[in-house]
Amino acid sequence: MGFRVHSAQNHTSDELTVECCLARCCGNLTRTLVARSRSAPAVVPVNPRIMNAFKAFKAAVPIEWSPHLYITLVRGMPGTRKLHRRTLEALRLRKCNRTVMRWNTPTVRGMLQQVKRLVAIETEAMFMARKKNLAEHRAVRPPLVITHSPPSSTPTQPHTAT
Repeated sequence: MGFRVHSAQNHTSDELTVECCLARCCGNLTRTLVARSRSAPAVVPVNPRIMNAFKAFKAAVPIEWSPHLYITLVRGMPGTRKLHRRTLEALRLRKCNRTVMRWNTPTVRGMLQQVKRLVAIETEAMFMARKKNLAEHRAVRPPLVITHSPPSSTPTQPHTAT
């Protein structure tokens, strides 16, 4: 996936690694990817053709740098290499659909690069937006009240013969 930085600023590979990794896992259709820098941020376009329903669901907020990463194991352990299993154990991911929070460090990003096809990576904002949407979906809604009244609003008169 070719990302192009639109600025002549100095960016370290670590700053762009997490952003590219997040874009690969959580692509964003309408927004742009922002690479972190000490001065003004550079904008990196995201390819809109690589969007599926899961990525669209996760792209509720813009992808931006955060100090924590939320990592979810989305594929099972059977059939994975021993090195990848040990990497997942080091990340404390032992069961499928479990989420852990890790500091956004070069070591963790390197581990995620190894097992990128087995995990889903979210920033704090993305994780909180997903949890908020899930809570709204599970929230108790007001009950449906159906009244069975006659179609006309005027009271019916008994029919008398004349």
